[in-house]
Parts: sequence; C-alpha cells; structure tokens
Amino acid sequence: MWEGLWLLPDPTLWPTNQASTHASVLVAGVFVTWLAVVLTGVGSWASPRLRFKAQATNVSQLFAAALGLLIDAPAGSAGAWQPGASLLNLACALAGLLLVMRVAIPLIVGAALVELGILAVELSEASTSGDWMSALLYPVYALAMGAAAVGARHGLFAAARRSEGARAALERAEAQSQALRGLQRRMREQQRLLHETVLNTLTAIARGGVGHSSEIRSRMRERCAESAIVLRALASAEFSIPSMGTRDWAADLRPGTQPLVDSGVVLDISVQPGGGRLPDEVYGAMVGAAREALSNVARHAQAETVVMNVSVATDARARRQRWTVEIRDDGIGFDSESAPSRFGVSSAILQTMEDAGGVAHVTSSVGNGTSVTLTWMTAPESRASVALGESATSVNALGAPVLLSFGVFSLLSLLLTMPGYEYPTVAAVGFSIAFVCGALLIWFGRARALPSILVLGICIVVPLVYRLQIIGLGAGESNSWSDWSSEAIVALLLIVAGTGPWWGWIAALAAWLLTQGDMVAELLRPGTAVIVAGALFARSVRSNDRAYAAAMRQRVREEASSAGDEASLRAMARRYSALSESCAATLLEDIAGGSADPDDAGVQASCAFEEQFIRTVMRIDPASSPFQALVLQLAIRAHHRQVELHVDIGEAPALGGGRLLMLRLAANRVIGCALPGVPARLSARFEGEGFVLRLVASVAEVDRPLVVGLPDVKGIAWHADPEQQEILLEAMFP
Repeated sequence: MWEGLWLLPDPTLWPTNQASTHASVLVAGVFVTWLAVVLTGVGSWASPRLRFKAQATNVSQLFAAALGLLIDAPAGSAGAWQPGASLLNLACALAGLLLVMRVAIPLIVGAALVELGILAVELSEASTSGDWMSALLYPVYALAMGAAAVGARHGLFAAARRSEGARAALERAEAQSQALRGLQRRMREQQRLLHETVLNTLTAIARGGVGHSSEIRSRMRERCAESAIVLRALASAEFSIPSMGTRDWAADLRPGTQPLVDSGVVLDISVQPGGGRLPDEVYGAMVGAAREALSNVARHAQAETVVMNVSVATDARARRQRWTVEIRDDGIGFDSESAPSRFGVSSAILQTMEDAGGVAHVTSSVGNGTSVTLTWMTAPESRASVALGESATSVNALGAPVLLSFGVFSLLSLLLTMPGYEYPTVAAVGFSIAFVCGALLIWFGRARALPSILVLGICIVVPLVYRLQIIGLGAGESNSWSDWSSEAIVALLLIVAGTGPWWGWIAALAAWLLTQGDMVAELLRPGTAVIVAGALFARSVRSNDRAYAAAMRQRVREEASSAGDEASLRAMARRYSALSESCAATLLEDIAGGSADPDDAGVQASCAFEEQFIRTVMRIDPASSPFQALVLQLAIRAHHRQVELHVDIGEAPALGGGRLLMLRLAANRVIGCALPGVPARLSARFEGEGFVLRLVASVAEVDRPLVVGLPDVKGIAWHADPEQQEILLEAMFP
C-alpha cells in the first residue's frame, strides 16, 4: 500500500515520463515487481515464500532504478535528479522493513552515501544554494526513512517474539501439566496394584497358600514379577517427577531443608519479591551452594534455628543488580579459618559460586553459629539502555528511531532554510512544540501505552505546528525543504497511530488531512499511507499483545495447577520412597526367577516381614509433619535391624525443635539396641491435655545401660521389665 501510494500519484516516477529507454525499463521493472508483491499476497497466488522473493526483487529493482535515474540526470540540471532520489528514499524504507538489521543498516547507509556522492558530482557545476541544500537533505531523508523502517521491523519482531515466547512457555507448561497428570494417574494405578497385587501376593506366600500345581505356581511367578515392578516403580517415583522450574526457592531447596524440618529445626525462609530473572546457570549455582550449606547445618551444626534470606538490591550508580542469599544458624559453629580446607565448603559452595561468576563468604566461630553469604551481580547496563528504558519493547522500538531520525531531518531542514524565513523565531517556536511532543511520546512510550489525553493533545497541536511554520515563512523564499513541519508531523502521527489506543489512527489521519488542507488529494499521497501503515503496525502489535496476555494468563493457571499436582506427587512419592528400603522387590524377583522357593519357611518368614513393613510405612505420611517423618525413620531403622515395628499413631503433634531432637535421640537408641527378630511397638496418642508416645522394644541385658543410661530429659521416662527383657520409652509432652 505504501509503495503504491508513493509511486502512482507522482507522474515523474511513471515509466512513460522518463528521458531514456533504459530509464523507462528500470522504472517499469519497479512497477512490475510491485504488482508481483501485491499478487503474491492475495488470492490463489498467496505464498509467503513467493512473496518474499517478490519483495526482495522489488527492493533490488528500486535501488537499481534509483541509481540509474540519479546517474542519468543531466549535470547541473536543477531537479532532474529528484525522481531518482525519491525512489532511493522508498528503497531505503522498504529495505529496512524487509531485511534483517545487520544487512539493512549497512545497505541504507551505503545507499545514502552513494546518493550524496552522485549529487555532489552532478551539482559541482553552477548550482543554486537550494540545489546544494537538496543534495544534503535528500540523503539525510533516506537515512530517516530507513531508520524508521528498521525501527518498525524491530518493533514488530519484538512483539512477535514476546507473543511466541509466551505461547512456547504455555506449551511447555501444558506439556508439563499433562506429564504430571499422567504420572499421577500411573502412581494411583501403582498404588492400587500395591494393595491388590503386592501385599496380597506377599500374604499368600507368607501363609503358604501358593499350592503345588504347575499352573498355580506359574501364575504366582507372574504375579511376583508384576509385584516387583510395581514396588520398584513406586520406590523410584520421586526421581521421575518433572520439575516445573518456577524459580521457587523454597521448593528447589527442599532436598537441603527437609532434613532440618524432619529433625525439628525451626526454619525461616524469606524471599524478597522483585528483581530481574537470574540466569539459569547462576540460579542453579546459588541453589546448589545453598543446599550444601543447609546440609552442613543438618549434619554438623546441632542448630535449633536456621534463617535464610534471598534479597536483590539495585545499585543506581553502577546500574546493576546484586543478588544475595544469606544462611545463618545458631549452631555450635567452627573455626572459619579452616573453611577453605573443608571439602564441602570449598568445592560445593566457594568453587560453585566462583564458577558462576559470584562469590561466597563463610563466617563462623566456635559456639556462635555460622553464616554463609552467596552474592552475584549483574553486568552494568549501558547508558543508552538506562536512558531509553526497555527499548526492546515494540513501542520504543518504533517510536525512538522514527522520532529521532525525523527530528534530526526536520531540524536540519529548518536550519538550512532559516535564512529564507521572514519570521524565523515563529518557526523555531513551532519546531520546539514538535520537539516537546516527540519527547513526550518517547517518555510515555516506556510504559508501553500512550495516554489518551496525550494522543488527543498531539492531534490538536500538530496543525498549530504547521501553521507556525507558514507564519514564520511569511513572504520569504520558499523551496521544497521549507516545509520541514510536514515531515515532523507525519512522524508524530505515525507514532500516535502505531502505539496509541485503537482509535489513535483515526484521530491521527484526521489531524493530518486537516493540516494539509486538500483532504481528497491528500488521501492518495504517501503521508496518508504512512499513517495507515502505522495503524497496521498497531493492529499487529495489539494482536500479539492480546495473544501474549492470553497465553500468560493460561500459563499462570496451568503452572498453579501443576504446582499443586507436583506437590501432591512429591508428598506421595516421599511416602513411597521408603519402599526402597524393603527387600520385597528382590525377594519377589527371586521367586519369579525360580531362585527362591515360596514353600521354604525362611522365604515365607521374609515375605511376612516385608509385608508388615510395607503396611507400616503406608500408614505414615512423612510430608505431613516432622513427627511423622521421625516415625518413618524409626520404622526404616527397625527394618534394617530385622525388628518388626508395629506403629499405631493418631494425630501428629506440633513439637518444638528441642523436644523432637531429644525424642529422636532416645527413640533411635532404643531401636538401635532392639533384639532382631523380636517385634516392637510404637504408639502415640493425645491423652488428656498432653501427648504421650510409648515405644516398647526387647533389649538384651548387656545393652540396657546404653539405653536407660541416657541423661534425664524433661518429659522422657524409662521403664524396664527384666523378665520380658523389654524397655518402655515413655515421652509425655503437654
């Protein structure tokens, strides 16, 4: 549309009006290739590939025709080279729209310099000051047109990339959500099979109900093989859960924080909102180093409280952000001078942060706890990016290049034609008003939305700018460059149409037609086409923005749903991870393979033992509370000692870190000394106003001093039965 409105209304650009045959052929080629562009965009010939070829051929033909007309223009002939210069301006604009930036910018600059050289040679003989003015301003105008087109292309691509990025993120979130839901269905199926197949199979073998017929034994081996697969799938379920990767510090640090929570340590994690997005490798390094620091606290610090703060601060002078992760505990501490010699500290913390471009500091002293500080800073921003704000957005990508390039061109036009003005001060006032309007557009464009009042104000002011230019010229000398205000006004209205509200292009077109006077004729001129092009630009950007907003809303919903599914899956998987401590899968595989006889008494006893262990851990939810996690840990330790621990617990209490730690130490001492092969019992109930835990286990007489010899702890009592060789651990907490 723009090219057609540029070529058709100007008779000097028609092939029939050229001075030579080869000039007519060159210009005719421009019209033919332009028609090919139109045809490949509509109807049955519509094809992006064919259209791109037609566009590339059209731009090449424009450059060839422009240079041909410039070279053929008679030397010293005033205005004879203007048709060629006009085609070159159009070629620069279309090259900026069509070609990638690294190709378009050198091509546009090179074409403008070639034009300047040709005009300088042709006007070297007797020429007026107006001709020399044109020789300078036409290349500048070509640069302005090219810069505006490059900015428009960049803005469209910025909006499209933003929209496509959101759609890609939504697709990933949907795929992640589907994967989680599929895994959830499979885990529920495995859970059903655990009860219907695995436990029933173990029970049948333990009771000797396999039978002796070959058909029954064959079916039993098949069920054993299926049961072993179910057990191994559930035991490794946690490793098959895909992570949402939502940059949730608390979730990503869970492998380091969970042992602290399970042991009753009070953990406080504070994450400051805001800040930019950390690079993936930096975020991974900081999470890894923080996990190691938290693991060190769990293993060595004997702390009751751990505080972790994630903060981001902006350094205005250096124009950079500082990310800081600080982990403090009130544990026993250590000599910080020995920190670099500790493998976990030097390798997993100090070296990890150094590899990511950050730094880690470890501060500690004996008896005063430990502090680990991880720091990473972004690279300084350039002054241009600070001045222009988010110049990658579609608004500023169009607004800044167009207004700056046409502003420079209008200023040069005004300065070069100023001697011919009758009232130059009035013209300067008009330019100042246009300058203020452009500055306001750039400033408010940083927010990606132009206020309606600003759009209306500019549409009202631009006719005044044109009027001030006319008044300033008065009876002075007029030439083709005296009308500098039209170029400035069309640039302002282009931005209004391209980045304002949906009705902005209507107001801009009305203001333009009112400014130019002859409304009907102006509808068929390039200035109107520029405003229409701005409206089409805005339509494309808004379409991408709507797609972006819709994709982001849907992505938030998908991620919220997936986060809940992932949390549920991880809680389920953590419960089932205890199955990896059972020997049931190996035992069932041996029976399925024929290396273990289900009629053997030892095999039957092992099946009964493993069945009881599985039923026990399935009644425990370690994700619900630190106390439940402690009970699961005791059941696993009892299983390792071949102690059948019967668990009967009610509602889990909220025990303080110190109480839970003492209870853990005492209960582990009992289980660690329990006689293998003799069942033990653990019960926990609220009785009256307090919580009572009882752990009964058989302990050899030689080991009793190791158990009951622990220092007295408030709320924990020991009772021994010499006849039954049993020890009762009773803990009472109000």
